[in-house]
Amino acid sequence: MHDEGRGETDDLLAVLEDAKCRCGNIPVALAGFSFGAYCQTRVAKRLAEAGHPAQRLVLVGTAAGFVEGTRQYDTEAVPHDTIVIHGSKDETVPLDNVFDWALPLDLPVVVVPGADHFFHRRLHVIRDIITRAWRH
Repeated sequence: MHDEGRGETDDLLAVLEDAKCRCGNIPVALAGFSFGAYCQTRVAKRLAEAGHPAQRLVLVGTAAGFVEGTRQYDTEAVPHDTIVIHGSKDETVPLDNVFDWALPLDLPVVVVPGADHFFHRRLHVIRDIITRAWRH
């Protein structure tokens, strides 16, 4: 059941808490797509508030701002080293919504030319962007 990000965030935090019980206080990397990216911004905020921030964060097709036919997404601020990837032809979440969210955060957005919301035939580009960024 959809809970506008509240229950979904709590579910993700419960999974992380279970992993912490099993594996200890290990570094956490978060990644999300579309609504999942929106939820991961909320998870990242809660982890940071708890004193155990995510080590890395990747957001793809991030739900931000008003998305026609769905709802308003008040996407949380994220660390400056977050990888944000969006398609130039995203028909679900307009690129301008992501720019409006990222601008006050001075957060770079990697735009994949011609990519739609689901990155059809361009998933390899996402992999390459993340791999290159995390090699450093």
